[in-house]
Amino acid sequence: MSTHAKKFIKPVDGKTVPKKGGGTLDADGEQLPLTPWWSRRARDGDVTISDRAPRKSTGKGGDK
Repeated sequence: MSTHAKKFIKPVDGKTVPKKGGGTLDADGEQLPLTPWWSRRARDGDVTISDRAPRKSTGKGGDK
């Protein structure tokens, strides 16, 4: 059982970032435990880490 807090982790534009267990991080980002692996990727400038996923625009409102 992991004791790491989950964070929203997203690759920077144009990067393909491997996951430690295999595969690659989804280009739209994923909710994953914040481990030393992801902290290193952030320090290297490969990913951004935030508390939650950004809100998706609905395309409604604004311009009239």
